[in-house]
Amino acid sequence: MDFLDKDSVLFGLLMSIAVTFVAFFAFKWLNSFLLDTLMDGMRGFSFRFVCILSVVANVVPIAIFNRQYRYDAAKGAMFGTMFMIFAILIYFWDQFMA
Repeated sequence: MDFLDKDSVLFGLLMSIAVTFVAFFAFKWLNSFLLDTLMDGMRGFSFRFVCILSVVANVVPIAIFNRQYRYDAAKGAMFGTMFMIFAILIYFWDQFMA
């Protein structure tokens, strides 16, 4: 059994984790770019908002996997997304429930 088969749960899980981290650093870069060029004197996006946007970016690989009929990879991407959502809920618990 090939664990990195293009239609495996492990491939979808790894893809969702990779997309989350790439999106996080892309949104952090966009935030600093906007603060440096367009939004002088403004606060920018909060860390919590950037984390939530990074997890929302997982909609893209899930939609791609579904269009290509790679349902096992989509299941893995959904599992990775749910894991990241629970991690964000635990990390920001006091801010969400205040």
